[in-house]
Amino acid sequence: MRLETALYSSSQGLHTHGNAISVVGDNISNASTTGFKSERVDFSDLMPEGYELAQSSVLGSAGSGSLITDVKTMYEGGTIEYTGRSLDTGIDGNGFFILSDGNTNYYSRAGDFQVRKDGTVINNNGLALQGYLKDSTTLSDISVAGLLSSSGKETTQMALTGNVTSETPITTVLDNPTTFKEINEAASFIAGDINFYDSLGARHSMILAFYKTGVNEYKAIGYTNGSEVGKEEGVPVKVSDAVTLKFKEDGTLSDESKANAKINVNMNYTNGANAGNFTIDVSNFTQYASVSYISLADQDGYSASSVKDYEFSSDGNFYAIMEDDTRVFVANVPLADAIDRQTFKRVGDSLYQYRGDSANIRIESSGTKGLGELKTASLEYSNVDIADEFVSMILYQRAYQANSQVFNVTGTLIENTIAMIRN
Repeated sequence: MRLETALYSSSQGLHTHGNAISVVGDNISNASTTGFKSERVDFSDLMPEGYELAQSSVLGSAGSGSLITDVKTMYEGGTIEYTGRSLDTGIDGNGFFILSDGNTNYYSRAGDFQVRKDGTVINNNGLALQGYLKDSTTLSDISVAGLLSSSGKETTQMALTGNVTSETPITTVLDNPTTFKEINEAASFIAGDINFYDSLGARHSMILAFYKTGVNEYKAIGYTNGSEVGKEEGVPVKVSDAVTLKFKEDGTLSDESKANAKINVNMNYTNGANAGNFTIDVSNFTQYASVSYISLADQDGYSASSVKDYEFSSDGNFYAIMEDDTRVFVANVPLADAIDRQTFKRVGDSLYQYRGDSANIRIESSGTKGLGELKTASLEYSNVDIADEFVSMILYQRAYQANSQVFNVTGTLIENTIAMIRN
């Protein structure tokens, strides 16, 4: 054990605590950075021979100071603030957005996106947001290029969800109703204003009438206004055959009904468009004692119009909102996560790269398997706690000053020792 050891130890202490103060400064500097995650310094002690060897079995070795073993990222969530901007979205929980430059994937918590002139959804650095386009299981750039100025797309399929109440009497299906009033009086439930589109991008509408025909059994039939198909205005025209929905005692569809719960709609338009043929999937309907309702889950048609806005849903779906207020599904935005999040390494510009074993990274839909939900028109702000950073800064400052004092005292003692030898 020598006097010089204190010199080396204090020098190392100055180095490590100086770096620690740099980390605090970086955290405070990014207190307003979107999606920023604060970092923490991990210290460790140094021994001249390492932890397995000591210089003496009687007198243990003096330590050689300290070092920074790691700078860990703290992934606790930041505050989610509403911004009102439709292309902003924050992650409430675990996960990262996936971005790509065409060759390399990057990961980010910053959800402030924009649409490039070519229709690609990008972040502020021009990296393309990755997602699953309709009917695709492969990640690719999300783009609305086909919708920016659209000639429209004909509806070929539609999906509805809803409930038909069990608390209603059995009724009789009308064979040839002559007015919509007759349908309203006879049907157990009317789902009105179901919109769809022809090959010219024109919008049309129809209703679905649900008749309770027995215990745990309904029939669904589609009607449209006669003017839609060249018939008399105000006269209902049947545009689908009856589909039978049989429910189990728990209110869900029987397996047989679920497999065949598709309503085939046939429309003979008079505006020059191709004859319309599309299916309405009602396999997710239930029959509970609550009120009857219907909701549009998805459809692939849209009008001849332009995009006026965008929307992220909590489950990661990204929609384009057309000028006629139609919501067109564009893609599902998944999130990425890993068993050890420290394998995501910060590379700047609010980006991370994954440096671990690729087998340990997982990509799932938001809101599932422990991943967070998307908060539309919102952003996640930095999770830096200024008060905590000030506490750390004071502690590191005191330690730095103490190490500098040890360095000075040790230097003075060495000078005195040399002077004694000379004399």
